[in-house]
Amino acid sequence: MDATLTPYEYTNLGPAEIRLLRPDTHNKSTAWILDTVSLESVALEFDALSYTWGSQLETYPIVCNGKSMRVHHNLYSALPFLAHRMGELTHRPIWVDAVCINQNDDDEKAVQIKLMGQLYRRAKRVWVWLGCAPAEVQSHISNAISLLPYIVEEATRRKASTYTSREEKVALPLRDLEPELWQAILHLLRNSWYSRVWIIQEVALASDIVFLCGADKIDAASLESAVENDRVSYWKISDINGNPVKPGHMGFDNSTVFHIRELAQGSRASLSLDSVSLLLRVTLLMTGEHACFLEQDRVYGMLGLIREEELASLAIDFHAYTSVPTLYTRFATYLLLNNDPNKTQFWWRVFNMAFSFHKLNGLPSWVPDFHHQGRMTKFVCVPARITMFGHNTAQYCASAQPTVVTAGSRVGELMIRGKFVDEIMITHAPCVRNLEKTGEEGEGARWIMTVAQWHETIAQKILEKYDHEDDGDEIETWRVSEKTYWKTLFADNFLDESNKPITMTMCRIFRGTMLHVAEACNWILESIRRKAAGIEEVPPEIGPRCSARVRMSSPYQPILAKLGRLGDRQLFNTKHGRFGFTIKGVQPGDILCVFNSASTPHVLRRMTDRDDGAYQVIGDAYVDGMMLVEVDAMGIKDQDILLV
Repeated sequence: MDATLTPYEYTNLGPAEIRLLRPDTHNKSTAWILDTVSLESVALEFDALSYTWGSQLETYPIVCNGKSMRVHHNLYSALPFLAHRMGELTHRPIWVDAVCINQNDDDEKAVQIKLMGQLYRRAKRVWVWLGCAPAEVQSHISNAISLLPYIVEEATRRKASTYTSREEKVALPLRDLEPELWQAILHLLRNSWYSRVWIIQEVALASDIVFLCGADKIDAASLESAVENDRVSYWKISDINGNPVKPGHMGFDNSTVFHIRELAQGSRASLSLDSVSLLLRVTLLMTGEHACFLEQDRVYGMLGLIREEELASLAIDFHAYTSVPTLYTRFATYLLLNNDPNKTQFWWRVFNMAFSFHKLNGLPSWVPDFHHQGRMTKFVCVPARITMFGHNTAQYCASAQPTVVTAGSRVGELMIRGKFVDEIMITHAPCVRNLEKTGEEGEGARWIMTVAQWHETIAQKILEKYDHEDDGDEIETWRVSEKTYWKTLFADNFLDESNKPITMTMCRIFRGTMLHVAEACNWILESIRRKAAGIEEVPPEIGPRCSARVRMSSPYQPILAKLGRLGDRQLFNTKHGRFGFTIKGVQPGDILCVFNSASTPHVLRRMTDRDDGAYQVIGDAYVDGMMLVEVDAMGIKDQDILLV
């Protein structure tokens, strides 16, 4: 590019105006023209681009309107292919956010972001740029595309088979492929594009989608089917050299974007989803692992699903926010007041997103921090909600009575109808979370030993005689039945991870077994300590006797896995002898409540600095005897409960 070219300077846009990028057909090299057009023009035809920005550290020069403009690497690599996306050099313009919006003008960005929903609806076609793989892999992309139907075929075959194991090799033609070809397949199936927040509205609203990887086009339906059937991590695969192909497990469902598109388009009519109902579901689907740089984009990336005229009728300008907590509060208020909790349990799932360990300062207790909802982060329990502890054949339903939800008298207040049931008197130490593996020697043994010690402490208090005194007055023994104890620890789900039943006999054996297991783990950790200190001899006696007890096939494993699901949660006893658990941080004096129509009970905390009876909501809870509409029959009068 001519180094003497002057930098491109943006001019101001008028109302409903956008810029569109088109190749300069009079220039032999790839140069571009940026036009200003009205989005309200009936005759306007254009495409739009969906892509990841990627690293912003380096920029590269392009020619635009005869002047110099700099773009980041991923867009720079895409532009030559976009210029020829329809075969010959195309005349149809394309909208690309990084170029068509002046990124240095915050006022313009705010206006253009509001138009994005309308823009992607109007686009003739949305091109999804999956980037260029490394050269040795990119040359195999065409073959990888042709193999996508066989990914679906292999997944279907294994699902239909009653005997297919992980040790069985994949069928032809997926067997014995070049390693670079497998990398090309994974580039299509596991692309970082799937995890972007902004792609949701870009793809959900598009009338037509084509994927582009280098010069290769990919049919959207073919790629969608392959992504939805991606079980590659569970298959035994070897390349042509006999080396295993190990793509690793995904912590994210890449098919989410296609599911949301289906909700927003083809299936929306049959599901009778209005815009706000769609938004409720999308909030659940995309605020977990989808990536974005700015916290406000968690909301802006979804607002395009609602037409601008609908948003205008609400008299709520989400873009005129003074802080991210204000934006999140407005958005949560809109979602929860405009959806009916009596008609969909999705309402309660969004409500329960508010319970996490890290929240932005200034958020009401019932408003989720939409930016910190990742399943694998330190901010959220795993499972994230009590309902996830159950199994498909037995869903929780704490109340079947209809509820009423209204706004309080001040911003950030929510009023829900429900019942106060009990008061928490004793809280127990939280179960230690089984964090992601770091590779540290002995970390597994250390966690097992910690959980074993935690469980033994709880068991001694709950299953044996344990008197508690408060202000000098002896209160009844906090002992519960063996059945209630294990029902609570398992959240009444006695199926292991293989859907095999866990019996009470196994539970009784578990406690004694774990004493030996903890002893063996302690021996392992002591051996590691001695080795690190340069001591050759192993700890005496205990090694041969106990190390054999720590085996993956041991009967304690299914129950240990169950206890692992209690990580970062606290067990508690109540004033009236109930036993349950909720998110860590619960305190004696907190109130056990059941909101009408809720799937689970909730824990509330009185706001002592207010005289209007306001409460903070602490978390959802499992409480034996309160999970299946029992509270509805107790004769407790319901009332409006003010949450702040």
